[in-house]
Amino acid sequence: MTSDLEDNGYDPKSIVVFAEFGDTTAVNGDLTDKTVAGIETELEADGYEYVDKAGGRVPAQEDYAVADDVIQAVAHKLKMSIRDVAEVAETLDWWQEEIPHGTSGHTYVWAKKKTGLEEHRPHHSRPQRRR
Repeated sequence: MTSDLEDNGYDPKSIVVFAEFGDTTAVNGDLTDKTVAGIETELEADGYEYVDKAGGRVPAQEDYAVADDVIQAVAHKLKMSIRDVAEVAETLDWWQEEIPHGTSGHTYVWAKKKTGLEEHRPHHSRPQRRR
């Protein structure tokens, strides 16, 4: 994708990919509390363009999370004891040893157009020496 975007006049170092999965949004792999609209507004204000030929729908995938793994991850993230997290988890009426979950979503790609000399210089040609 990077080379395709560069061939279409985008700066490959400026590429931003964000994904939304239900109520969860991630930008370049990092979770964020921002909404899709909020991210888009910030990118537009900073000179980014939406690249409609990249990104797209993420197909649904169903799987299970092991309860003990979830408890350990939450305890680590919240810096709490595993025992305390397990006690709270067991009060949830949907809690079980294997927790079903599904994912589907959408990814969006934004990038900035190249500026200055780099936009006009062909990738395959070498600079001419002055005589």
